[in-house]
Amino acid sequence: MPTAIINQPDVSVRLSGERLEVFCRRPETGRDESLREIPLRDLDRLILSESVHVTAPALAAVLGAGIPIQFFSWAGRFLGNFLPAQNHHGLARLRQYQRTLDPAFSLPMAGRIITAKLYN
Repeated sequence: MPTAIINQPDVSVRLSGERLEVFCRRPETGRDESLREIPLRDLDRLILSESVHVTAPALAAVLGAGIPIQFFSWAGRFLGNFLPAQNHHGLARLRQYQRTLDPAFSLPMAGRIITAKLYN
């Protein structure tokens, strides 16, 4: 599980296409400098310290890719997390498979499927 841990103070995470870019402001130049690019497809989890700034588009893209985000304090105390929306398709599929094990359901359903095939 590739995990990105960003704990450098005063960095910002922005979205650029299908990757996250980590920027740091250089005091001598006053300009943002790119430190790293992280492709979303290579990421399974994102861990951030409390002083990391994340843009809303970056946050939405990470959650849209199904990647959870955790925030920690400088002392290492867990502050909270953002979890992607659950996909209920898997649960529905499991319930469908469980229904096929019930003979009171599966026998009449098989009859309806065969009848529909014969008429088509």
